[in-house]
Amino acid sequence: MSAALKGKTLGLIGLGNIGRLVAEKCLNGFGMNVIAYDPFIQSADEYIQLKSTVDELLQESDFVSLHMPYSTKLHHFIDKAKLEK
Repeated sequence: MSAALKGKTLGLIGLGNIGRLVAEKCLNGFGMNVIAYDPFIQSADEYIQLKSTVDELLQESDFVSLHMPYSTKLHHFIDKAKLEK
């Protein structure tokens, strides 16, 4: 287990199949806390804490991983202002 990542918080945006696999690997492999935002998901495994907004997730995360399909609508979903949070 990596001491540098243990106890850090991973924020997932998108909690489909890949997002859930990443969450499981980061929890079990690195000892990370996992939070997530997905407007289409109402519940998650007990080790994933769902956040109600992207801003809330960004403020609480040490690392962020995006797991959502590309579309022109989402092209600039994460911008400089959001990254600064």
